[in-house]
Amino acid sequence: MSLDIDLSKHALIEASAGTGKTFTIESLVVRLLVEKQIPLSQILLVTFTEKATSEMKARIRKKLDSLIQEGISQPNVFESLVQFDQAQVMTIHSFCKQVLQQYSLENGILFDLDLTDTASIYQAGLRDIQRKWSDRERDILDSSVYRDQDKVKNWEEMVVRYAHDYNKASGDVFSTADDKPDNVAWHEFTADLIKTLHQQVCEQAREKGLASFDDLLRLVDEALHQESTASQRLLESIRSQYRYAFVDEFQDTDPVQWRIFKKIFIDHKQLNRLFLVGDPKQSIYRFRGADIFTYLSARETLKQLGEIYELDKNWRSTPDLITFQNWIFSSSWFPAESGIAYPPVQPPKEDSTGKQPFACDNSKRKSAVFLSLPKLSATELRQCYARWIVTEIRYLLGMDDNGDPLITFPGHEGKSRPFKPGDICVLVNTRNEGDIVARQLEGIVPYSFYKRPGYMPLKKHFICFISSMHFHIPSALPAGKEHC
Repeated sequence: MSLDIDLSKHALIEASAGTGKTFTIESLVVRLLVEKQIPLSQILLVTFTEKATSEMKARIRKKLDSLIQEGISQPNVFESLVQFDQAQVMTIHSFCKQVLQQYSLENGILFDLDLTDTASIYQAGLRDIQRKWSDRERDILDSSVYRDQDKVKNWEEMVVRYAHDYNKASGDVFSTADDKPDNVAWHEFTADLIKTLHQQVCEQAREKGLASFDDLLRLVDEALHQESTASQRLLESIRSQYRYAFVDEFQDTDPVQWRIFKKIFIDHKQLNRLFLVGDPKQSIYRFRGADIFTYLSARETLKQLGEIYELDKNWRSTPDLITFQNWIFSSSWFPAESGIAYPPVQPPKEDSTGKQPFACDNSKRKSAVFLSLPKLSATELRQCYARWIVTEIRYLLGMDDNGDPLITFPGHEGKSRPFKPGDICVLVNTRNEGDIVARQLEGIVPYSFYKRPGYMPLKKHFICFISSMHFHIPSALPAGKEHC
């Protein structure tokens, strides 16, 4: 697919999970270096996290190394490898900070602020305030329904969150709280604390010259959209430095970020090109301001001014599991008004990946299983499917009629090893469900909790477990349906 993408046009590349998104970005960067002779320093790659930035850099460098080893000795490829420290791979906030610092004359902002993680500042500010509390203030907290340590922690996180977003906070801060009369004092105490914390952090930021991530976005957005000579100079400077830009995980951007990239790379008739890469189905950062409607708006813009591409080959899962996924999501999974569709993905041709089966599975189990649950109470249903999970695990850990393990993995020195409890992961929706499964496993299968103090909430609309997505399935088996 990366060979089919037109480098002369803006593009949105929609990539479902496992379809080679990062590989496509790497390949397009290499094409720019080889086909267009674009210096690596003129290619901007924006990722969503620092971790993704490091991974992207490592993969591109490895790609350049392999080109040299393959004998592709074009000067631009060799030069890119030698000067790889100039590769422009960064987060959106790092990009904005660079713009403000590097082009301070053009943007008219004397930017000499230190970038800081505002969350840590608010947390430190709250601790500072707590150290100065009077006995009365401590009594209010101790006597409230939030005296439980876990609830105190949740309460502190809520205070920090609302203090950080103080100007956006609505009047329903305590809409989920207990409104009993004896908690009026606690409500007033918390509201005052949020206001005090917000004011204190803002004052400290001004005194110390600290900039939040939101400040960076706002300052760059304002500088780019002014009707002024300075704004025009800034745009020309950035466009001159970056001929091509890639924005990874675009579904997790917000309206301000889209305004910035659109203004720089699209709202003009120069030769700069913008490539957005994302998947609206994977948008998970709403709490950070990600807006699916921003994605859809950008999609419409790129449809008119560029090209839309879809990566439709899943390189990560077995054909059976891919078939099941397509069946699940082919129904009305996303509301029609959402503008989000599920394009079916296809498995690669057999053995085209060159990879060996990860394991040998002779269990005759299907790639995915639907549980058909009887009409029971919620508590009884949880017990029911917990028992099914344990029964299934015991079976998969068992032996066949010849006394051989049903599932084996490649081991050391070419020897295989049997399937072990540590190879299995049970995902649950809540801590309570995890405890129910654990009680069923007790004395039968060894288990441990991952990050026991709490579970990452998983929003699930169906129960689908256990999948054989990493196993080699001897024959194509359709999804099954079993009774609890």
